[in-house]
Amino acid sequence: MSEWRKLAIVLAEQLISKHQINSVFEVGCDDAGISRDLASKYSNIQFDGIDIREDKVNEANIKSKKSNLLNTNFSYDYFLNIDTIEHKYDLVIFTEVYEHLIAENQIYSLRLLGNLLSKDGFIIFTCPNGDYF
Repeated sequence: MSEWRKLAIVLAEQLISKHQINSVFEVGCDDAGISRDLASKYSNIQFDGIDIREDKVNEANIKSKKSNLLNTNFSYDYFLNIDTIEHKYDLVIFTEVYEHLIAENQIYSLRLLGNLLSKDGFIIFTCPNGDYF
């Protein structure tokens, strides 16, 4: 597992231990390694995710099913296509996605992520920055 994924899990666990976290949304979830790891430890929290790569979403759902994770739901779509906010999340995980967006979409993505957060929600955001993490 990559270092940024490991760090995202540590940060999420710190937030979960100190705050009332009931729902998590992982944007650009890939195979949902972060959410699946957390879902296996926190069965009372709902973990949703979205990714633009259908094969990765299928892999995430297959792995969740094999692990009997009943608190996960991963969808295939482009997160910037979200036009109706049906659910607000206590934690949004946005790791290693931002740098792939064009400038206009970077700005829009931050507004969208803010709109997906519950009133006292948190965001875990990582983006490569040369030698710094």
